[in-house]
Amino acid sequence: MTEANTPKTVLNKIAQFILLSPVLLLMSPMLIYWTIEDIRFKRRPKAQPHVFKPKISELIERLSIDTIEAAELIYDPLDAVPRLPFGHENSCWVEFKSHLEVDDELWSFDAQIENEWGCVEYCEGYASVRISTNEIGECFFTRSSSVPRTNQHDVGVP
Repeated sequence: MTEANTPKTVLNKIAQFILLSPVLLLMSPMLIYWTIEDIRFKRRPKAQPHVFKPKISELIERLSIDTIEAAELIYDPLDAVPRLPFGHENSCWVEFKSHLEVDDELWSFDAQIENEWGCVEYCEGYASVRISTNEIGECFFTRSSSVPRTNQHDVGVP
């Protein structure tokens, strides 16, 4: 008798089948559901992130990199924040500067936008303006705050 056909191996195979059958029967509806959901999810259009660029009218003042870095230098008496322009966000500032081209100007801006939830956001920062095309390029945000939209039907709101 070969090893594959011994009564012990046959009983092991039957036991494996008996033990695994309920697991497979319980798992198959979940696998079918996950497959259908995966197909449905892939068909949905991907949400595009909103890229904010201020309008020309929202630009305030043309500034040099040295002026900006001097104005945004952080001084923390407890030394919790590095003494660098923009403090902990200095690496973001360095990356922003690396994307600037020779004919780019930096302008400060103060903008007001309404986000997708109906809140008004006030944004301040610096924007690069390409002189050759007079287009606003990338932005570096320094401050952002949102104000909830007021509902005229709220009771007790003046």
